[in-house]
Amino acid sequence: MAVQDLVLHFIYDENSGDKQFYIPGDILRGTIHLHLLRNLRVRSMTLLILGGAAVSWEEQAKKKLYTAREEYLQGSKILLDAGVDDSVELQRGIHEFTFEYQLPSNLPSTFSGVYGSVTYVAKCVLHPEDDHSTTMTSEPFMVLRRPPLPPETYADQEMKASKFFLGFLTAGQVKLQCRISRSAAIPGEIIYVNAEVANWSPKGINLIQGAVILESTYYAQNAKDKKIAFRQILNKRIDVFDVKNLRGRRWRNVQMAIPPYLPDSELMNCAIMDVKYLFEFRAQIQGADDIFIHMPLYVGGQPVGYGDVAGQGPKNIDLDAFSGTFTNNELPWYRGGGGVLTESVDGDMFDVR
Repeated sequence: MAVQDLVLHFIYDENSGDKQFYIPGDILRGTIHLHLLRNLRVRSMTLLILGGAAVSWEEQAKKKLYTAREEYLQGSKILLDAGVDDSVELQRGIHEFTFEYQLPSNLPSTFSGVYGSVTYVAKCVLHPEDDHSTTMTSEPFMVLRRPPLPPETYADQEMKASKFFLGFLTAGQVKLQCRISRSAAIPGEIIYVNAEVANWSPKGINLIQGAVILESTYYAQNAKDKKIAFRQILNKRIDVFDVKNLRGRRWRNVQMAIPPYLPDSELMNCAIMDVKYLFEFRAQIQGADDIFIHMPLYVGGQPVGYGDVAGQGPKNIDLDAFSGTFTNNELPWYRGGGGVLTESVDGDMFDVR
């Protein structure tokens, strides 16, 4: 084999720090290094830029497979072309090829879900004179939309919940009160949580949890109105201190990190998948159903270089569309295994007498 290595490397904006993704409308830049052990006659080298979405799930009881597909990107760049029925000789050693490709401004964000995904990949294909020795390499890249969020999402959000419990000759309420610093969930940043749990009931509380949750919905194209939804915990903070009768627990400015590489709320410009986010504050009651509060979160942002392109600008997020999304009929849960960031919280105890 004349080809020892064919490596594709992306170049990101040097002024954007650790940003390892592209925003729709950016220029995809990179280099390809070809390492030859000996001289090689080559007909062409082509870079393919591909992007699309796929959804698939099965109902085992019906033995029915539901699917959907969309294509967003199918471009190419000629890096080397010797012409029809001709070839050029490349000397042994390392050869570098650079490329640029203008990404469309209406691409949906990269997303990897339980029943579907949006993916982008660059493939480099080297066609030597000997057609039996074609070499190919590929590398995925991320596209993330960061549309500006409405100003009202930067305000404090507060919710309350309570539930009445009966015991042997006793009764009382468990009350939850929670405030988050904002519902604007900027990836890589922090939301602060202040909360109180007060227990007047005969039941004990053995766990308090705050979590950032993603709900993803997938739509089939081969069956009308068929869809499936799923929830997964992205990040959670837990407080395992027992809260007994006439006691309370308080969280003060507990930090909740927003994971850095999340797709935008609604997964704009994707018709076969949708994503929504929420913050959940939950108290686990001994021998009874949990009490929980749900607050919607909106993922977006305004990174340097993002602007409204005529006809392709970010649409306004409909805040009302998020209300009532979560009901008492729990969706299936995916808790993420070892991939979920879990940290304990050292809260404060207080008396409620």
